[in-house]
Amino acid sequence: MAKNNMELVCSIGELTSLFEKKTNIPGFLQEVVQLVAEHMSTDACSVFLRDVETEDLILSATTGLSHKAVGKVKLFPGEGITGQALKLMIPINDPNGPLNPHFRFVPGIMEEKYTATLAVPIVHGLNRIGVILLQHSQIGYFDDKDVRALKTIASQLATLLENAKLLMELHKNKKSKAAVFDFPRPYSFICSAETKGVSLGKEVILCGGKPEEESKEDLLYGHTLEDFE
Repeated sequence: MAKNNMELVCSIGELTSLFEKKTNIPGFLQEVVQLVAEHMSTDACSVFLRDVETEDLILSATTGLSHKAVGKVKLFPGEGITGQALKLMIPINDPNGPLNPHFRFVPGIMEEKYTATLAVPIVHGLNRIGVILLQHSQIGYFDDKDVRALKTIASQLATLLENAKLLMELHKNKKSKAAVFDFPRPYSFICSAETKGVSLGKEVILCGGKPEEESKEDLLYGHTLEDFE
């Protein structure tokens, strides 16, 4: 099947749709790798997420590699082509990955049949979230268009994962009865702009009011907080 980069870019909205349908991160990521692999016509697509405590990269979803390796394969910071992509925060497109001096072979995950390797970091600002990795049996399979397409996907994926992280943190605070901010009405906020210009939209209060006034279902980004238990 021929690659269709334009179709992939035009279908980025599908990621948001997948996020809204899934109630857990592993299920969402598995749908993502399958979607990307299909559009890119690649043999394997995997997502590694960074452990914030150890900084190791953990295989969190894959299609094309052994599913038994999910959650078990770990790369030390900077290890392998995948680790280098995150360390340097740049895409690495190697036509023959196994010959790369940073290549790290992991036995038992069915990786030996792949040569072409494309690793793109998943970052949100300066926050290193993980890496999305494509592999193919044909040497030199990935080109500059593939790199641009996957960078766009990685950017969208980073935003969705940050939103999921926010939801889980809010849910954790709610369960532990953490500090509740009771803003006087009318609400008054001191804000700082992320970018120049003017934007219009509805304001969203992430927390507020007294505990007994909280809704049983706090809807954020189309999810209830209970989705992330």
